[in-house]
Amino acid sequence: MTKFLHVFSLFLVCAFATTVYGQENVVTGRVTDESGGIPGVNVVIHGTTSGTVTDLGGKFSINASPSDTLVFSYIGYITYKQRVGNKKTFDVVLRSDQAMLDEVVVVGYGTMKKSDLTGATSTVKVSDNIARETMSVDKLLMGRASGVTVVSNSGNPGEASSVRIRGSNSLMGNNEPLYVIDGVVVTSAGEDVLSATADGNESQQAINGLAGINPADIESMEVLKDASATAIYGSRGSNGVILITTKQGKKGRMNVDAFVISGISTVAKKLPVLNGVDYAQYRNESDLLNAANPSFYIDGNDVYPLTYEGGTPVIGDQPLQQVNWQDEIYQPGFSYNAGASVSGGGEKGKYYISTTFNNIRGIVENSNVQSGNLRVNVSQNVSKDFRVDARVSLYMGKNNFAQGGSKGGSNRSFTKSLVTYSPLIGDDVEDFQNDLELSNPYSWINDFEDVTNDFRTQASLNLTYKLPVKGLRIQIRGAADVFKRERRRWYGITTFPGQQYNGRLTMSNMNRIGYTIDNLLLYNRTFKKKHSINATLGYVYDSRYREDILYEVTDFVTYEFTINGPEYGQVPTVPLTTYPRTEKMNSFLGRLNYSYKSKYSLTTTFRADGSSKFAEGNKYSYFPSFAFGWRLSEEGFMGNANAISNLKLRVGWGLTGNQAIQPYQTYANYGVGHYANPDNSTGIVFYPINIPNPNLKWETTMQINLGLDY
Repeated sequence: MTKFLHVFSLFLVCAFATTVYGQENVVTGRVTDESGGIPGVNVVIHGTTSGTVTDLGGKFSINASPSDTLVFSYIGYITYKQRVGNKKTFDVVLRSDQAMLDEVVVVGYGTMKKSDLTGATSTVKVSDNIARETMSVDKLLMGRASGVTVVSNSGNPGEASSVRIRGSNSLMGNNEPLYVIDGVVVTSAGEDVLSATADGNESQQAINGLAGINPADIESMEVLKDASATAIYGSRGSNGVILITTKQGKKGRMNVDAFVISGISTVAKKLPVLNGVDYAQYRNESDLLNAANPSFYIDGNDVYPLTYEGGTPVIGDQPLQQVNWQDEIYQPGFSYNAGASVSGGGEKGKYYISTTFNNIRGIVENSNVQSGNLRVNVSQNVSKDFRVDARVSLYMGKNNFAQGGSKGGSNRSFTKSLVTYSPLIGDDVEDFQNDLELSNPYSWINDFEDVTNDFRTQASLNLTYKLPVKGLRIQIRGAADVFKRERRRWYGITTFPGQQYNGRLTMSNMNRIGYTIDNLLLYNRTFKKKHSINATLGYVYDSRYREDILYEVTDFVTYEFTINGPEYGQVPTVPLTTYPRTEKMNSFLGRLNYSYKSKYSLTTTFRADGSSKFAEGNKYSYFPSFAFGWRLSEEGFMGNANAISNLKLRVGWGLTGNQAIQPYQTYANYGVGHYANPDNSTGIVFYPINIPNPNLKWETTMQINLGLDY
């Protein structure tokens, strides 16, 4: 017993000593910079969420033990750490994080210090985990940049969204922003829509300029909003510009990264529709209003078909099956995304190689998208003055029933069938309802195919050479973009379009080749640590060729081969037709940014664009812009405004353009018609499809921008 009391007493002494040593003390202090106390500084105990903030004079008080480390952080200042130890009072001096203002951001045809920007821009950076979970680049913009609206058009798996920067600018033209990937202009969505075919559906969807770009490969995105920022892109800048920079390797040892992500998609909200009993009551009331016999007999929750023999109603033996087509057809869609990357670099070069595979299944059984990407980015310093940057990406995709043309809009669409087709069916399911031109929803699953195959290659080579003049570089960049798309749609005889034509097959091919050549002279230099000049002068040549091929055949002798059997169709309703188009553009551009002490900044931009789309006299148009920036926070009259680390006033004016119209609109265009001759031969006739308009000009947008950055 005595021994036990001795041990217990020793335990209490040790516990008391431990408590005294680990006891928290009140630690006070003041956080200042060269101007005095800083209010609002976060003071947090490292590794915990326990902390406080400084008052208006920069003073703070916090409970901390000697083993704790205090972390002092504030926007615009370098984070400072201090171990508590035996000290009870701290005087902490924070240093301004000049690197934040000296950060270099990507702008049109060059780079610029963040502090010298005069245009309205937003930088979007996302973590690797978020990028991997996102199936398309446009989804990364959702909620991450002010003034940018991203809307999904139909929810089709893998479909591009509609992006609007500060609303819409064009009444009839394209309203999508311009996308620039690693300095190379790519086609924005909406520029390449082919005219509708006979069934009212577009043979090819609008090409998404971001198709084939893997979100996991993106380092950052810059959103250019006002004319000062976008006028350097002239005739394509009126809807805003999104600059995308892909990843590069970093100096050091090789880094290998891999991931696998899976997900489930479901219907967020189903539309309320009539159930079987309510629908039967509605039909009976409609019959009576039209002086017809009722179609159904209702017994509680059962509905029986009614037929009439000599005016006497006969109730069917079996109740009709009641179906909610949304519950019947919609199902969870499972998807997964897998990828890997290898990157690294040394003193003279860097590399980044990545590959991904996506398999997205929609909420309809035969709706899915499969795609694969391969990207190789290489940078090499050939000498101290000469650098080579190469970018190559490959994309292959296949989707079924994933383009919106067959699912939304007309009476013959899939979505229309789901919400309006009869919820009452018997043993012999009706295939379609002639009065509404509706196909049974089952027919869209079992007797319809809409298959699209995509292949895209993008490649660019950038040569940069430092000239003997300090700060002067010449940059030559060549880029090519090859896009091939094939789409086939089969309507079996249980669908309304297929029943009308005894089977119907529509085929369309799109081949597009584009290339650009940029010749740029870049100058960036600071004089006497006060005067900074950043200038760009260049010539850009852009050429694109696109050919669309259409063919439609009906009246099939067999339905076994669906999209693979055009030779079994007997009537070519759309003969083999080609639509070739060529576009070329010459551009001269220049930009001058002058900054004094990073306090006053003036930017002027000019671009002249000449397009083959317009007639002589209207081929060229000119797009100037001017902008001024004033960092008020650097002025002496701001005094000790410690709550403000950066305050800039921006004023800008500029003209931008939009030339997203089809080529040859200034000429008289003719269509081809076919008719039968008495001798059973086919006659061909040409007919005008538009009135020539040689006075057609560029669409121009003038913008005035006033902004205050805080």
